[in-house]
Amino acid sequence: MRSGAAQRLCRWLGDILYPIYITHYPLIYTYTAWVATHKVSLRESLPVAALVYVAAVILAYACLKVYDEPVREWLRKKVLLDKFEI
Repeated sequence: MRSGAAQRLCRWLGDILYPIYITHYPLIYTYTAWVATHKVSLRESLPVAALVYVAAVILAYACLKVYDEPVREWLRKKVLLDKFEI
């Protein structure tokens, strides 16, 4: 059996999975273009890569809270209300 902290972490990671999938592309392409254009070495680019990683997680979480969860809740109410109206 998992601990409560492990379950919360797994739940949180599952919740941000789709938003991170959708939102990380612009960050990755921008980072890749920067590395390719400026011929940045791996050692020089690692701090920026870490920043991009953190930014992707923060952006995904913000999208989850500001857009995804409110829209899901609205749809849940709309669909359930429409389903049971006579």
